[in-house]
Amino acid sequence: MAISQKGLSELTGSGEPIGGSTERVFSQELVLAIVDHIWLLAIGPIVVALVAYLAASLAPHQYRSSALLRIDRATAKSMEQFVTSPPVANQILSKHGVGGDLPDAQASFLAHHFGLIDPEPTSWRAGDRLYRLDVNDSDPRRAQAIATDLIQTWLASTHPQGKARAFLEALLERNRIAANEKTKLIDQLESETAKLVAPSGASGEPASYLSVVIGRGENWAAVDRLIARLKGVTADVVVVPPNLPQAAMPTRARGIAVLFGVAALPLLLVLVLLGRYLAPGRSPYQPLRRFRPMA
Repeated sequence: MAISQKGLSELTGSGEPIGGSTERVFSQELVLAIVDHIWLLAIGPIVVALVAYLAASLAPHQYRSSALLRIDRATAKSMEQFVTSPPVANQILSKHGVGGDLPDAQASFLAHHFGLIDPEPTSWRAGDRLYRLDVNDSDPRRAQAIATDLIQTWLASTHPQGKARAFLEALLERNRIAANEKTKLIDQLESETAKLVAPSGASGEPASYLSVVIGRGENWAAVDRLIARLKGVTADVVVVPPNLPQAAMPTRARGIAVLFGVAALPLLLVLVLLGRYLAPGRSPYQPLRRFRPMA
């Protein structure tokens, strides 16, 4: 059925064609929706904010146990990857009965409740830094116990065991023997005041005094590195052990309430407009109630 231009103008309640007044029609509908539901739009966000504040306040309080570790950046990265791996998370959290039953779920739980804070995140300075290790939990004693277990498990993992330790010890012994042999050769060269000699096992080729000294230095450097690897990370890197938290962490209930209250206002407005549009008996061409602002 064709609708005349005059009829369309009458349906909009104005003298303008409907195609030229779409924005004005929507603006009128928006204003009327706000006026008709002013109390809902005013009280609704407040109610939502109060509910969000109450829910945040009743949520279990979290306690943070912190420790200070003097380690370098590479060690910190290695430690974080190790303690949040599923096998280690399962080993630690199963002992304390938190984080679920599956290793992956426990690793995810620990990743959200564990933190290793770099005091200089934007600095590329080499060397040790004072990292802060944090563990959050609803029980302060459990938070301290988990933090302690994580540190002890990580320290133990840095000490080679079994075949790996045997290999490092054999390599350490070979370097010590080589360094001692070069020391004897250097003593011999110095006593004879000769610059070149042919050491045994060198196939008759002369070896310079300087190359022997350099070789001995390399052997002793390898000895130091191997000793450090066999020792692993020592307990003295723990400058301050995990503390027992006395006060709960702030819940930020006010911020959560404000966020939910602000988000509720546009949502309620959309629902009001949708309800008016889908109201029973409402026609797309239903005349709008004229809204006349106060003079």
